[in-house]
Amino acid sequence: MNNDSENESLPQDIELRGQHIATIEDALQFLRGCEKSEAYLLATQLLEYLLGRHEKVERAIDLLYNYVDKEELWRGQEDHADFRRRWQEGQRIQARRIQNDEYLTSNRQKAINAWGEEQANAFFGYLSTRSIVELASKFITTGLSYEHVRLSINNKVISRLSSPGRGVRNTKGIIQGDLTKALHRKCLQPLVRETLIECGLQLDQDGYCCATGRGSDLAALTAEPHMSIVETETEDEGTVIYLEENDEGGDAADLMSICGVSDMSSELSEAQSFPDDFLSRNDEESDSSQGKKRQDAKCGCSVKRATMNRILALPADATNRQKLVALRSLSRLALCDLESIFTKNVICMSHAKRVFELFNMRSASKNYTALAKRVDFIYRYIDDWDTLLSFESLYRRILPTPEPTAPLATELFQQMTERGSVVIPQLFGWLKEDFDGNHPGGLLALAHEEIDIYNYHYLPRTGKPRLGWLRNMWHGIIQQLVRQDPAYYACYVFFRPDHAHRLISFPYYAKSTMPGEQTRFRHIDVNLNDLFQTGRGHAILQGSLSLDDEDEQNCTELLYGMHRHIHEWWASVRDKMETTDGYVQKIDGKNWTKEDAAKYGADWAKEVCMAGDVRISLPTLPHRSTGPATKRRRCILPWFVRVRDDHSTLDTPESGTWEEVSAAHRDLIQATRTPLGFTSSKYGHLQYAFPAAPRFHGEGLISDCLVGRARWTDPGVSTELDVLFGQYEAAAAAYIASWRRHAQQTYADLFLEMIKAEK
Repeated sequence: MNNDSENESLPQDIELRGQHIATIEDALQFLRGCEKSEAYLLATQLLEYLLGRHEKVERAIDLLYNYVDKEELWRGQEDHADFRRRWQEGQRIQARRIQNDEYLTSNRQKAINAWGEEQANAFFGYLSTRSIVELASKFITTGLSYEHVRLSINNKVISRLSSPGRGVRNTKGIIQGDLTKALHRKCLQPLVRETLIECGLQLDQDGYCCATGRGSDLAALTAEPHMSIVETETEDEGTVIYLEENDEGGDAADLMSICGVSDMSSELSEAQSFPDDFLSRNDEESDSSQGKKRQDAKCGCSVKRATMNRILALPADATNRQKLVALRSLSRLALCDLESIFTKNVICMSHAKRVFELFNMRSASKNYTALAKRVDFIYRYIDDWDTLLSFESLYRRILPTPEPTAPLATELFQQMTERGSVVIPQLFGWLKEDFDGNHPGGLLALAHEEIDIYNYHYLPRTGKPRLGWLRNMWHGIIQQLVRQDPAYYACYVFFRPDHAHRLISFPYYAKSTMPGEQTRFRHIDVNLNDLFQTGRGHAILQGSLSLDDEDEQNCTELLYGMHRHIHEWWASVRDKMETTDGYVQKIDGKNWTKEDAAKYGADWAKEVCMAGDVRISLPTLPHRSTGPATKRRRCILPWFVRVRDDHSTLDTPESGTWEEVSAAHRDLIQATRTPLGFTSSKYGHLQYAFPAAPRFHGEGLISDCLVGRARWTDPGVSTELDVLFGQYEAAAAAYIASWRRHAQQTYADLFLEMIKAEK
């Protein structure tokens, strides 16, 4: 216990209950002499103080790294790639600082919108750590006025100091626990001067409680007291008003929705139905459990008691999202596999009851087995992300600063609903950016040159026309980048009818149409007989990224709205014996007539995309390409398909397995079959990878999963998913922005490697 790391000196101004603390070992020794409840509160306060100091050091590292990078001090010493590798910790800190700054700015703006600039700046101006900002930001969504928020916090400070206790509970000023309790139970009792004096308090310049004369206790939330509050004038003195927040878990439909059951896929429709009282409330049980210190004489859980208690230590106002994350963490530690049931030999009765209470389930009227089945049902469908955010929220994550002329998120969502297809403008507009001052055309210019290289080496199969396809380009750098982009992936998760998030990008060749080529075709990329009998292929979205500005002679055409009539239309086609039973259904003058167009109110409409635009269409939407081509038209097709629960079978079993697709990505070769089930040799077989193709990797766990270099069940993947799809939009936007910045440099470096290898 006497190693150097544990005896590392701490800032000289740290005191705990009046005792100077010089090293972390001194702090631990002091905490060991306290009661556990008191030690925890003191440790929490010490953590907040150290985090504040840690963020100052990170800020210094960020400034240092930025200076060395911008001034190019590395030039002449090593190349930029070696510098970035050597300073990678500085990069990570810089990215984290940018993310935290953007998060703080976002929440400050929300506060300005709610309370006005002066009050918002007073509230957020001196919050020292991200964790405190996250907690404080919740006040913005309560609907309370700023004055009432301030008053509620002050009352919790007074309440704490008015109760017997030692140590941190006697800190004169605001601590993190005050914010937590003020959120849960809002007391709007007017402040009384005599009470403030009795507690050794005064109001600072902004109206927040602080120590009279400024004691030497640890700073709790702020470097200086700069949070304001004024007494309410709407209530009589001495009157206490408690405003209880709505209980998010009180209704069965709420949790069913947040678990992704409101819009069931074909698999979910076969699952057991929820009992009527699935989440019936038991207020007496819930209230009686609040504030109780549980002592389990004998636990018996397969998970350590300390770990169990840590996972279940949620705030009283925890959201459904937080509860589900806790349940997932617990289940993944306790359960052997996804099909296991929440049983007594895994979770002890005491902890099981806490889990039941977490979701406000009745434990008096239902036996353990019945309740356990319901918890298990929730766990198995936790990963349906669709109801965790709206498209408006998703749009702000993937395009936080859209062009002024860009359509609103509501318009795009309506397009997908009514048409069955949507164009998300400039989702890849960042490919055009000169990100380092050395690439005036951005990555887009490099992508065009890369495609030209593959075109140069392409030899069409005899007797098989190109039809605008570049069938030797399966793993170009631009294709690898697009397949791993988290924003693109998030759009597919959202718009898939089943909202499955365990996807993998199926290797597919690029489109590179030359002027004069015949490119006209009309079809549906799904076997309609199988679709209506088994649901096969119902969620495999079609889509592409355009790398050129299209026009009405060079674009995709679709029968808007036919996804709503496809069943009726196919029945009539079947009656006329105009059907086939292949993986693709051809559309021609026999099965689509003028009468059909009039009957269903649909006719071929052109969907023109600009370079950087992304088209996403439902698989049941008939589509075709214009032709013959009159100009260059280059596109990338991501083909995201679902990985089923066994982590082997894909959306369409005939298309192969996850292992086969993973191997294709690993070896940069074509897959044995296409996403539709055709053998890849239908249009020619490539016996080896393109010799000059480098591997685009190291961009993150989600990216690795999308190209089969990692499994969705691997540790850490859920952490990235929680950022991308979680409740904090600014964090998700910062994650995507950081990914793009890194991807730009990676692509540029790999492009140079490819040029050398190709020569």
